Amino acid sequence: MHDKTGSEHTSVFRSHAWVQAWIDTWGKHPGLRLMDLGGSANPLECVYITRTAFKKIIPASCLCLAGTGFGKISTPRAEYNNLNALLALAGSYESLMRLLAPLPWNLFPIPDVISPGVPEQQVLALAQEADAEAHIAKREMAYSVNTGDWQSYLSGLGANTRLSYFNRRKNLSALGQVDRHVYSLDRAHEFFVLLNQFHCLRWGSPCYAVDTQAFMVNLGQRLKDEQGQLLLESLTLNGKVISVLVDIEWQGVRYNLQSGYYESKYPKIALGALHMGYAIEDAIYKRQIYDFMAGFGKNINYKARIATQQQLLKSYQLERGWVKKLRQLQRILHPRETPS
Repeated sequence: MHDKTGSEHTSVFRSHAWVQAWIDTWGKHPGLRLMDLGGSANPLECVYITRTAFKKIIPASCLCLAGTGFGKISTPRAEYNNLNALLALAGSYESLMRLLAPLPWNLFPIPDVISPGVPEQQVLALAQEADAEAHIAKREMAYSVNTGDWQSYLSGLGANTRLSYFNRRKNLSALGQVDRHVYSLDRAHEFFVLLNQFHCLRWGSPCYAVDTQAFMVNLGQRLKDEQGQLLLESLTLNGKVISVLVDIEWQGVRYNLQSGYYESKYPKIALGALHMGYAIEDAIYKRQIYDFMAGFGKNINYKARIATQQQLLKSYQLERGWVKKLRQLQRILHPRETPS
């Protein structure tokens, strides 16, 4: 998506820190069977087998990358995936298929792959080697701010967007003392209580379950070894928390994972937008890319308004055996419902 991912198209979601924390948290989940293809305890060489229902009806066996969730294995979304580590382990697509072919799978979901780009080329090349159908399960845009010039970024925004994300800071300051605070990992539970409370108010359910909270703390500890950090940040007014956000800083990119805030608490002040505005400004001054990730807001696609670039992500499913045959039959019977 951005230059700072480097020629290998890596991301924090295919880092040792992310995948090892994921394995620590969900590697013994009863719904999966974890396998270390290389036998060297390298988390990036691990995959797992789980069960799903193809078309929500027919039981199917799935091969998945450790670090990504699928079906009943509900874990934080991991974007910008690739096959770098597996290809490095095997040495070629042919050799990789010799490792994967004997495993009991009909589906191999590889979510949120950069398109066009090297990761997509990897997926398509592996599909060809496996004689598998490369079905596109989902297409979605990811958005980011990639600029080193704060003033030019501001001037490029629409007037209403500038107001919502930046200029109405003075309106909030007129109500009292505004502060930002980053929680240490040993206070993460306190932070997650706040995040879940905000999510219950906005969405009707909490954001992070207990296992996900444990994963995030583990991840935060491991990121330190990779010169990254987990940012659990609050925005307060007169000492009261009015907004929180969860970001990750890693190799020149700041990823926004979650946020929570009071809606419509103060006239003409969008607390979530203002809080994100502070984070964007921090990233620009630190020469970081600010990555909003894929997805839309609750009501509008706010990311498109504040981003300077966007990237298409495709979620692939490599399908073989009877699943491949059913997909081909579906394409014949319902050609408009199954775009290639």
